[in-house]
Formats: sequence, structure tokens, C-alpha cells
Amino acid sequence: MSRSHARRRPQKPTASRVLTSYWTWLAAGVALIAIALLVSALTQTQPETAAQAAAASGRAASGSIAPNLLPSLDAALEDSAGQVRLVNFWATWCPPCRAELPDLVAYAGDYAGQGFQFIGVNEQESAAQVSAFLAQSGLDFPIVLDGDGSQMAPFGVTGLPSSFLIGPDGTIVQRWTGMINRATLEQVVTPLLVE
Repeated sequence: MSRSHARRRPQKPTASRVLTSYWTWLAAGVALIAIALLVSALTQTQPETAAQAAAASGRAASGSIAPNLLPSLDAALEDSAGQVRLVNFWATWCPPCRAELPDLVAYAGDYAGQGFQFIGVNEQESAAQVSAFLAQSGLDFPIVLDGDGSQMAPFGVTGLPSSFLIGPDGTIVQRWTGMINRATLEQVVTPLLVE
């Protein structure tokens, strides 16, 4: 057998290498563009609606039914200083949030005269959405609208619902991530209240 008829090991064609490299770079480019678009969407500020402006100022927009809106969480905490406070981060789209609110509101009503204050912090929803939910559910409680989600970071909130029990001296006594109920409040909060 002559050398010209010997089998040579096939080499990967250069065009195939180029094509593989092309697809790799294309996929990386598309991923970078997608990440840039996501970051841009998350950091873009939305124009303030009349309802959001009203909620931020504590006033109802004309023609709307306003819930018991508080101007800010800081103001709400200052106004209730010296009391035991339950701050609850929630949203209308969150099933566990909606499920726990009747217990929290009922408990707050029963213990309001004993130094207890319940403050709801609605996350990233409009006054109109919150008003509609309250009208449908029949609930009424003090609410801070956190339209941009900025109130979550100082408390370290990573999920909803999240609740914080704040003592009369302003320290966080207890933190719950997830749904809580009346029995939990009776066990943890009631012993802290003034008889």
C-alpha cells in the first residue's frame, strides 16, 4: 500500500470552528443585551400618578376612595412611639398576605386601647389598587404606600408577608417572614401590652 492511500485523520474544518465561535459570541451578546435591558427596566423611574402623589402626601386624589393612608413609615412610627407596634409588609397580589390580614386587623382592633398599633406597609401598589382591595375585603387599617419598595431594605425584607414587632422603646422584638395568625399574636404580643 502506498503512502498516498493511507488514511489520514480528518481535521475539523476551519469553517466549523468559525461557526461554533460565532454562535458562542452571539449567545453571549444576546445575554448581555438581555441583562442590560433588565437592569434598565428595574432602575427606570415611573411617572407618579395622581393617586401615588396623593398617597405620598397623605391626601386622597379627587374622585378616589382613599384608604387610611399614612404619610410615611417614619412618621407612623414616630406617632406611635411608646406603643407596641406591628409593622406588616404586604401586597394585594400575595395570597398569604391577604389571608393573614383579617387576623391582624381584628387583633389590632381588640388591643388598640392597650398600647398596640398595627401598621401595614403596602409594597409597590397604587392607592387605587389598595382602595379596591380594602373595599372588597371590608378591612380598614393604617397603611403606608411604599411605591418604590424603599421601605423594605432598612428592615431587610426579602419576601412577603414580613412582619416586625417593635417594642415601646423602638427596638425590634420579633421578626416573622411568612404568614402569622391570631394565636401567634396572642402568644408573643399580648404579654407585652399594658393591661
